[in-house]
Amino acid sequence: MKHRNYMSMNNPSGGYQPDATVSTSKDQSVVKKKDNSTRHHEDSINCVQEIPENDNNPDLQHIEQTLLSLHKAAGIDGKQAWTVMIALLFPIIFTGLYAMWGVMQDYYIRNQTFHEQNLVMRLTFVGTLFYVFMSVSVFIANIVYSVFGRIITHVLGIILFASGLVLASFVTAIWQLYITVGFMCGTGTAFILTISYRLIPKWFIKYRSTATGLQVSTVSLSGVYFPLIANKLNVTLGAQWTYRVSALIFFVVVAITYPIIKEPSNDDVNYEEEEEEEERYIPSSKKKLIKNDKEDSWQLVRNMLDVSVLKNFNFILWCIINLIYLYSSVIVAIFIPSSATAIGLSDVQGALGSTLLFTASAIGAITTGILADKIGNLNTSVLCLTTAALSALVIWTLAHNLVTFILFVLTQGTSALILIVGIDRYPAALGFRTLAGVASVMGPFFAIYIDSLNTNMEPYFYCKIFAGSGFALCALLVLLIKFRITPKPMAKI
Repeated sequence: MKHRNYMSMNNPSGGYQPDATVSTSKDQSVVKKKDNSTRHHEDSINCVQEIPENDNNPDLQHIEQTLLSLHKAAGIDGKQAWTVMIALLFPIIFTGLYAMWGVMQDYYIRNQTFHEQNLVMRLTFVGTLFYVFMSVSVFIANIVYSVFGRIITHVLGIILFASGLVLASFVTAIWQLYITVGFMCGTGTAFILTISYRLIPKWFIKYRSTATGLQVSTVSLSGVYFPLIANKLNVTLGAQWTYRVSALIFFVVVAITYPIIKEPSNDDVNYEEEEEEEERYIPSSKKKLIKNDKEDSWQLVRNMLDVSVLKNFNFILWCIINLIYLYSSVIVAIFIPSSATAIGLSDVQGALGSTLLFTASAIGAITTGILADKIGNLNTSVLCLTTAALSALVIWTLAHNLVTFILFVLTQGTSALILIVGIDRYPAALGFRTLAGVASVMGPFFAIYIDSLNTNMEPYFYCKIFAGSGFALCALLVLLIKFRITPKPMAKI
C-alpha cells in the first residue's frame, strides 16, 4: 500500500516556522500532505484531524510508524541532517562582526582614524546601528523567505554582508560606516541567521532541542576568536585589510557550505494515493477538520502585527524587559575593549575581554537553560539579571586592573540569558521585538552622550551605571511578572 506524506508539526525547540507550526493538544495530531505539483515543503497541504486519546489505537500507531518511515526517507535526524546543520552554522561563525566591532571602535579611537567631533559617540552609533538592523531585519528576512523562498533570502544575505565588509575597507568618513557596517552587514547577518532559524527545525524532530542548543551557542562562538583575530590584523595590516580578510574568509566558507544547504526532501517516497485511503488512518467519526489551503505567505505579517497580544499586561512588561535588556547588553559588548584601554590595559587585553565575554556567554546560555529546568524560567531570569546588574555596578566600576576586569567579564558573560515567550505568542512577540530593537538604539547612544559630559569621573563610568541599572530594572520587572502570576516567592515558575 502506498503511503501518504504525514509530517510531524511539533516544534519543541520554540523556533517559529510560519509554514509548519500548528498548535496541538492532547487529543490532536497534525499531519501534512505534500503537494504533488511541487513536492516541496513550502507548498504543502495541512490536515488537522482529531485522534482518539487511547495510545493503543491502531490508527494512531499506524500514523506514527508512517511518520518514522517518512522521516527516515527524508533524512530527518540522520547524517544528512547533521551535515546540513554544520553547513548552516559555519557561515554564522564567520559573520562575527557584532563580536569584533568593539575592537574596531577601540582601534579607530586610539589611532584617531577619523578627525571628527564627538568621535566616540559617532563610532558607538555604528555599532548600535549594526545591532538594530541585525534585530529588525529578521522580521524582513522572514517575509522574504516566505514570499520568495530560501535561495533568494540566502543569496541576499551573502551579498549584503560580504559587500558591506568590502566597502567598509574603503570608508573615509564615519557616516559611510553607518551604511556599510550598520545597514549592510547588520541586515546581511539577519538574513543569514534567518536561514538557519527556518531550516534547522525542519531537519530535526528527535534531536531538535539539541540542534537548537548548538545553533544558539554558535552565535556566541564567533566571539571566542574574532576579537583577537581582528586586533592582530589591525596591528599588522590595518583596519582596511581587517575587513577585506574577513570578507575573503566569509566567501570561502560560503562557497564550501552553500551547495550542502537545502531543505529536507521526501522524493524517495511515493505520495500518489486515492483520497479515500485517508479513511484507513483516521475514522470519519473522529475527524473534526480538514484544511486544504496552501500556506498564505503574508500570514506571517498579519501574525506579527497582531496587536491583541497587547491586552496581556504581562506580555507588555516582557516586551519592556526585552528592550532594556537589549540596550544594556549592547552597552557591555561595545564598550568592553575601550574601557579596558581606558584603565591602562593593552589593546590585546581589551580584545581578550571581548573573547572571554562571548565564551562565557556561550557557556552561560547552556547553564541557564539547565538551571531553568530546575528552578523555573522566571526564577532563573531574576537570578541572572541580578548577577549581571551587580557585576556591572560593582565589579566593572571598580575594575582598575586585569584581574578585576577579567572577573567582571566572566561574571557578566555567564549570567547571559535568552528571554523567550511561548510559541503561541511568538509571531507577535517577534514583531514587537523588532520595535524594541529600533528603540534600543538610544541606549548606548544616550549612555555615551551622558558620559561625554563627564568631567570628574573616569571614562565610561556612566556607561557602566546605565548598563547595570538596566539589568537591575529588568530583574525588578521580572519579579513583578512572577508575583502577578503567583504570590508564592519560592514557587517554581
